[in-house]
Amino acid sequence: MTLAEKLRRLRPSGAAGGMVRGLWLGAGCVLILVGVIISPIPGPLGTPLVLAGLLIVLRTSLWARRRYVRLSRRWPGPFRLTDRLLRRRRRRRRRRGLPVESGAAA
Repeated sequence: MTLAEKLRRLRPSGAAGGMVRGLWLGAGCVLILVGVIISPIPGPLGTPLVLAGLLIVLRTSLWARRRYVRLSRRWPGPFRLTDRLLRRRRRRRRRRGLPVESGAAA
């Protein structure tokens, strides 16, 4: 059994899965809100919090992901950093020419 299959078994499904997704979505929104509130205070803490919250929301909400894709196609410049952080590890490894882990059991 591969690591991906083990992780799929650990993910809650049904009502529990929706609840977990809702909790992650709420945590992402709270991080964005806290980051926006903290951003006027001197120091670089606000921007990373907003970015972390945005990443969590984009991973859990289909509506937010669609909206983000539409905006990033219209204005690609400001979204480059977030796009790079959202890219999956396998794709990054492929672009660098490193070997990609296969899904087959050894």
